[in-house]
Amino acid sequence: MILRRMSSLWVMCAAGILLNACAGGGTNMVNSWKEPSAGALEFKKVAVFFLHKDQTVRGIGEEELVRQVKRTAAVPSIALFEQLNRKDMDAIVKELKSRSFDGAILMRIADVDEKITVSPGIRPAYYVTFSSYYSYVVPTLEYYSGLPPKESKDRKVKVETVVYSLLQDKMLWIGISETSNPETIRDLVVKNAAVVAGSLRQSGLIK
Repeated sequence: MILRRMSSLWVMCAAGILLNACAGGGTNMVNSWKEPSAGALEFKKVAVFFLHKDQTVRGIGEEELVRQVKRTAAVPSIALFEQLNRKDMDAIVKELKSRSFDGAILMRIADVDEKITVSPGIRPAYYVTFSSYYSYVVPTLEYYSGLPPKESKDRKVKVETVVYSLLQDKMLWIGISETSNPETIRDLVVKNAAVVAGSLRQSGLIK
């Protein structure tokens, strides 16, 4: 079943069915693959899935991705299926086909690489020598630690995007993109939507 194959893949972000072309700052396409026989996408109705255990995050991701889809009817899966349960895959496929969906986009965070850098804190000047420290602290028996170490995070989020044809029951395109330090789920979706759309245009799947 097509959705069984979908759920087994790492997926995240915007598949392009004519996605918005806004700039995706801090986001780049790592690699992609196109089904050799696939022509221009002409989906009439697409189901969008953001696979996440948190229902709020799932809803935000799907809502923003749907907003980025242009000239194609897109529906968030959360409006169709309140809960995603792989035991109900046959029922999900049947429901999608009965509602005339001919395409599907599945999304999921594939990998998060986070590096934490800690820089030394700043100590007051009287820490420099023994005599200055002693003469300052001992008379008052007070201790001031100065500024604490500064911690900074550098986060890179890889997302995988997969476009499926429900009518043909096969994958048409797959791509992996990477975003540096996304601020929110919405930010992540918008930036990847633009990058994926550009890649789909280059491959001839959208205009």
